[in-house]
Amino acid sequence: MISATLANYAILSGLIFSIALIGIMMNRNNFIKIIIAIELMLLAANINFLIGSTHYQNPEALVAILTILAMAAIEVVIGLAMVVIFYKLNNHIDISKSQLLEE
Repeated sequence: MISATLANYAILSGLIFSIALIGIMMNRNNFIKIIIAIELMLLAANINFLIGSTHYQNPEALVAILTILAMAAIEVVIGLAMVVIFYKLNNHIDISKSQLLEE
């Protein structure tokens, strides 16, 4: 049986963060993909807080995890509201084709 160490979780967190960073760099025109990439970054941060909480036996890090989860939920709601408004004004969600950002 393979046991997962804290280093394995740290590597997983780093990979998730790297994938999210690449996702933001490659998809600068699609607002929904950017929101998903930011969510992945917050997930990587949560994994790091969980690693620290487990390793140092510090339950206060769990409060930080819950705070980040609440921020992620708020970010999704605000982001989707922005997408809906953006689509109503432009009939597309491609950021590069928008004239609203140039004004």
